[in-house]
Amino acid sequence: MPIPKAISDVFPKSGKESLGEDMYRILNRGSTTSCDMCDSLSLNSENSAQDAINRLDAAIYAWREKIEKHDRGKSPARTSWSCQDHVA
Repeated sequence: MPIPKAISDVFPKSGKESLGEDMYRILNRGSTTSCDMCDSLSLNSENSAQDAINRLDAAIYAWREKIEKHDRGKSPARTSWSCQDHVA
């Protein structure tokens, strides 16, 4: 479902800004497990969990918008490799 223009204008324009410094650092640690990340987020209440989900959603939206504007919808991770059969 598309997000209405009035709402999308309110979102921060960068994923890092949407996440906030603390969550951005937690998610960008090199060698942590998903359980360690969840423990670091300190999801003590339903409100803090909902806040974390909302920040992640806004960051994902910002990153998608950036990819769509930059590559016209083609994500660099999704480009197909051209494989040719060189068997004689």
